[in-house]
Amino acid sequence: MIQDTLAVKVAAGASVGISALVTATIGVDPQALFWALVGATLGLSVAGTAARLRAIVVYLCVALSSALLGTWLARLHFEADATARNALAALLAIGFHPLANAALTALPSLVAGWAKRLGGSP
Repeated sequence: MIQDTLAVKVAAGASVGISALVTATIGVDPQALFWALVGATLGLSVAGTAARLRAIVVYLCVALSSALLGTWLARLHFEADATARNALAALLAIGFHPLANAALTALPSLVAGWAKRLGGSP
């Protein structure tokens, strides 16, 4: 019982440290990242089906890039207002999720077409 409690505390501490490292690395506030995650979750309903690993990668890329872009746009157009930053991060993630999924679906055929035009084999 005590070991379980210790494991939960260690896992919680590690997740807080990782979260702080990620937000410091990409330069966004945790609130923007949270709302981008919410937006990416809502965007999952529009994105269609995907394999598990691909869905995880797309979800994380959409959330991180939407948080970064929402923060940048809020600084550029809304004087770094926190509400605008959070709303932009969520809205961008909702719209960006299906677009990223469609782009990754089309990527293999695009690469094959480019390789065929350049004289290589796909």
